[in-house]
Amino acid sequence: SSLGSGELLFEMEGHTDEVTDLCLRPQSSANDVAGASRVFSCGKDGRLKEWDTSNGTCVASWDLPDRRPAESIVVLGHTAYVSFFWRGEDAGRVVAYDLAKGQANEVRIKLSTPRPVVSSGPRSRIVATCDRHTVLVWNVEREGFGKRRALRMHHTKAISCVAVSPDGLRVAAGDVTGRILIWHDLNRAFEAMASTEAASKGKDAWNSGELQDDEGFVEHEEPPAASVHWHAHAVGCLSFSTDGRYLLSGGEEAVLVLWDVQTSGRAYLPRLGGPLTGISPCPDDPARYCLRQSDNTLRVVNIASMMIECSIHGIRPVPRGVQVAPVTFEGRLGHAVVVGDHSMLQ
Repeated sequence: SSLGSGELLFEMEGHTDEVTDLCLRPQSSANDVAGASRVFSCGKDGRLKEWDTSNGTCVASWDLPDRRPAESIVVLGHTAYVSFFWRGEDAGRVVAYDLAKGQANEVRIKLSTPRPVVSSGPRSRIVATCDRHTVLVWNVEREGFGKRRALRMHHTKAISCVAVSPDGLRVAAGDVTGRILIWHDLNRAFEAMASTEAASKGKDAWNSGELQDDEGFVEHEEPPAASVHWHAHAVGCLSFSTDGRYLLSGGEEAVLVLWDVQTSGRAYLPRLGGPLTGISPCPDDPARYCLRQSDNTLRVVNIASMMIECSIHGIRPVPRGVQVAPVTFEGRLGHAVVVGDHSMLQ
């Protein structure tokens, strides 16, 4: 869809079951024009696909292990981090999938149910997800991906959504009561965990389980956290600004809240007409964001002026009764890619 006119440009077909998530391909440089027009998708058909949004064609496709239905995807470099269903729809796993080799890593991170996977982007290569009351964070470039490399931050309430700052120094989580927690100094926490590992060498502490909990995760101190609260209902979506100074949040109140991360001050863009379910930044304009709403309305907002620049209404809902269509925002072309009917993208 064109974000300038709201016009449907083309439909992209290739998945054979419901498309569940989309993400932009990370650009290797500012001059990576091809990368700017590429989008990855995953679906309940157990496939990952890469699309060229300049012409609507599928350029690559991969099969997940055993064609497990996928729930969420982020891509960093040549690796896709995918949350997928495990043994029916009662449990989930997160896996690192090597797109160049076309195969998944043997490590499977166990979740009680498939949850969204998010990342900081290519600058810091932080990947995060959540499970019940816990946020899981990996520095995949420095520490790798696995239980021994995960920071775990615990909360007293169930986590509803997670976001990572572009510099990889903070992770935020919204809960079902409307509270938002922001953990700081992730780098220091990763360094402390690495120091614990280095100090244990020669003592065979890993094999003995001395430094691990009952589930095999490494014991560590949590990074410092701050808490803010405005939402009266569960936090529906979070996104950091491109400079990491602000955190955007939304939910059932139909209000976009802009938080100052340092001072906890806030500003509002109210009366948006429906619950907010997703916030996608524009890669080339730090002031513009695309908001996804529960009635499948898309709105482009400018947080510098706190005004709505564009609204697209009447997007066809996804099949099987799912009310919210995933969206990713491709700023160079002025296109929004959303999930349409019958396993298509538009």
